[in-house]
Amino acid sequence: MITKIKEELYLSESFLDNNDFIKLTKCIEHCSITQRKRVFCSDEQVYYPSGGIRLTCSNFDFSKIYLDKAVNIIEETFKVKIYKEHGVDITAYFPEEGLPYHWDGQPEDRYGGSGELKTPSGYPKRDISTVFYPNSIFTGGDLHFKHLDVTIQPKPNTFVVFPSSELYTHKVEKVTSGIRLTCPSFWSLKE
Repeated sequence: MITKIKEELYLSESFLDNNDFIKLTKCIEHCSITQRKRVFCSDEQVYYPSGGIRLTCSNFDFSKIYLDKAVNIIEETFKVKIYKEHGVDITAYFPEEGLPYHWDGQPEDRYGGSGELKTPSGYPKRDISTVFYPNSIFTGGDLHFKHLDVTIQPKPNTFVVFPSSELYTHKVEKVTSGIRLTCPSFWSLKE
């Protein structure tokens, strides 16, 4: 079930069915979380996320389950057709890490590039953003939408979907303890 929070910001508190969520949790328990060198953002006094997980569970294809379910929710909720991405990454935020305010479809030229930001699979642009939270053993790390004045406290098995436009400018508050895991994805509309 998907709930409208505000404008076109939606949330599902039980994204995966219970069986799949238990399998994902067990899979994550058997994976190592890598941490890379931290990148500091002086504007917001936070570090960008520096870690991640590569799931390698042979009896559980999280990527396929996640992508199929996400596409279905996005297309039904927004009444659109989107290109299906080719994979899913799990990002790890360690204590003191977060993200400054940004919107996911922000043009690359703002950062010295050119044109629209493509999706990870190379589709034309980021029209819709999703975030999935597979764990809860952390504090802090809230997702705050600046222009909507909405804060979402990540809970396990929660899925958030919203347009990648400037109205949905958001930040991730600093994690204060534990490791915050998240699956961010970006989707391009079929014209």
